[in-house]
Amino acid sequence: MSYPIWLKYPYLYIFSAIFVLIVVPHIFIAKQTFKQVLGHIEGKVYDLRWTQIYIILVTTATLTGILLSFGKIGRIEWHQDFWFFCGLFFLSAGATIRLIAILTLGRYFSPVLTIRQDHILVERGIYSLIRHPAYTGLFLFMLGFGLLLGNWLSMVIIFAAAITIAFFRVPLEEKALIEKFGDEYRSYMIRTKRYIPYLF
Repeated sequence: MSYPIWLKYPYLYIFSAIFVLIVVPHIFIAKQTFKQVLGHIEGKVYDLRWTQIYIILVTTATLTGILLSFGKIGRIEWHQDFWFFCGLFFLSAGATIRLIAILTLGRYFSPVLTIRQDHILVERGIYSLIRHPAYTGLFLFMLGFGLLLGNWLSMVIIFAAAITIAFFRVPLEEKALIEKFGDEYRSYMIRTKRYIPYLF
């Protein structure tokens, strides 16, 4: 059996170290997510269903991608080390951007689509450039993770999960924010892009 690149020396050690550095901060986010999914939510909830779909879709796509990386179909054979380090870069950049977005929101961050009674519109820091940096981070993270696995099919499935989540959930988030902030959020939408500064 031929092992995928992420299980070979020295890539396994690099993969493991980065994975631990990324997973540890997100354990606290996951804890908050499951508390909210189980019903301990402060504020007006707009769509708990999509958070549940989010968890299932990301978990399923990730596990599927990992399993596919062991097969020959879709395996990256050309310059494997180059694509591995590209994946490492995208994954690290995505995790960093997502963490910055969450820390910038502070107590207003919620894995479940929720608007608090005292909610304010955050426009500082990374939010002065794009409206949904956490999703930008998610896209880069999932793209990078797929490349790290050394399989084009794994990358497509994992990245597609992130795109699907954003496609359905972001319009719901913006609808909720317009309901809360009205013209203030509409003005913010005119000044900023969704995911990529000045472009998209």
